[in-house]
Amino acid sequence: MKKSGMDFLNDSLLYGMKPGLQNMETMCRYFNHPEKSFQVIHVVGTNGKGSSAYYLAQILKAHEKKAGLFSSPHLVSLQERIRVNQEAISKADLESTLLEVQKAAIDEKISP
Repeated sequence: MKKSGMDFLNDSLLYGMKPGLQNMETMCRYFNHPEKSFQVIHVVGTNGKGSSAYYLAQILKAHEKKAGLFSSPHLVSLQERIRVNQEAISKADLESTLLEVQKAAIDEKISP
């Protein structure tokens, strides 16, 4: 029986995945290095990361720039963590993306 994308994610969280940079490099290669196709502002630190990232996304949107925002943890729904131009990812898009990642993990033999 094929797992849903959410089942795959929950299993990965429950059972863990092998840590390390190699798995991330493998996945980036599998998806033809999407990280090279856009600019990134990475907000780090102890306090205020969520607010700072949110304000930056708002500023970019005000200047008609497309802005993606990933934050954690979520308050109500996992969808809150992934936003493009302040719009949360839809359930359908989240599910299809998780299924793509699941397929890549299987194809590349990366398992929980």
